[in-house]
Amino acid sequence: MAWIESHTVLARHRKTLELAFDLQVKPVQVVGHLHVFWHTVLEQQEDGDLSQWSDQLIAQAAMWEGDATVFVTRLRERGWLDGHLVHDWIDYTGPYLTKKYSSGNPTRLRDIWAKYGYKYGKGQGKYSKQKATPKRVKSECDVRLPNPSLPNLTSPNPSLPNLTSPNPSLPNLSEPDRREFKSCGQVRTLPAATPKSALVWDAYAEAYESRYGVVPVRNAKTNAQLCQLVDRLGLDESPLVAAFYVSHNKPLYVSARHPTNLLVQDAEGLRTQWATGVKATTTEAKSAEQRDNVRGQYERVMASLERKGVASGNS
Repeated sequence: MAWIESHTVLARHRKTLELAFDLQVKPVQVVGHLHVFWHTVLEQQEDGDLSQWSDQLIAQAAMWEGDATVFVTRLRERGWLDGHLVHDWIDYTGPYLTKKYSSGNPTRLRDIWAKYGYKYGKGQGKYSKQKATPKRVKSECDVRLPNPSLPNLTSPNPSLPNLTSPNPSLPNLSEPDRREFKSCGQVRTLPAATPKSALVWDAYAEAYESRYGVVPVRNAKTNAQLCQLVDRLGLDESPLVAAFYVSHNKPLYVSARHPTNLLVQDAEGLRTQWATGVKATTTEAKSAEQRDNVRGQYERVMASLERKGVASGNS
């Protein structure tokens, strides 16, 4: 019977919570979808290589009933898929695969391990996972920097973080980060790959700095909210709506200093105001409410008069 390791931290892991936020489901539902997905892959594609699987097949394997492409995209962005390879597949299926093939078909093990940049060799009387030896370089100044937007499948270490690690080895690809490297004795900072929220952030940050004189804080929460804005309004309009939002003088926005959570909360309404060129103010809202109250009172009075008229006519 096939089996896979499952760690107790999974339901509370950062990546699980982020995926739940992206998919608008509860973390416990994400745990269920992931386990069903892993079980199906282990039964039908035990090497974890899904290069021949369509998005629809992957979604079906996880029993995800929503948009398949969105689901698979979120799996990759949040680090559950490394390209077409299942994240940390060797770490969680290795004991089972070793037990299954180490004696009868060690070549199969070597082939699977090679997909993840590992090699297999005999050690202490049994097969054990060994890291490939990295090549030496002449100097730090001669090292070409890798493209941070692509997962490193030939790395001696798994390219995606281990669930049990307090410091995941790979940043979230949907969020920008900054990587430090040492070059000729100096520490420099490189921006990570441009996420889908980059244009929205640029528009929001420029408008924010122009209004408040400081650059807004950017963190994982901010990036996730801006990505959600793009999902709701589209990539073309989101930057324009974000800049419009920062210029809005609604007391709630101003008192909170235009945080991104309010931008996402009122996304559709702000988009309508931006498209029509009319900003809804508190005064306007109160006036509209007063008009509705007056209209309601008028309609109730007229209905009452009509009822009385009918009653008088019948008497």
